[in-house]
Amino acid sequence: DAGLDTLADVFLWAYGVILIAGTTMTLVFLLALVRGRKMLAQWPFYKIVWSMTWMDSIYLAIQLCWTFPQMVATHNGTMDVNGTNEESK
Repeated sequence: DAGLDTLADVFLWAYGVILIAGTTMTLVFLLALVRGRKMLAQWPFYKIVWSMTWMDSIYLAIQLCWTFPQMVATHNGTMDVNGTNEESK
């Protein structure tokens, strides 16, 4: 059980770091797309990349503002697999 608790803590911290880094990189890429719009808009893939980057930004914002805080709030430091299975029945 202690190993699972440690694994859950590591996962939570790793997920938070990856989420913050991914959000930062996506915002930097979106800024580059905005600043280079005149030059980049001549290629047909620009609209696809533009749309996908906005969708990714929205998805990451939801993860950062809603899902991750809920994960942190409900994380009590223990990972009771049996209790979780009983609650779901």
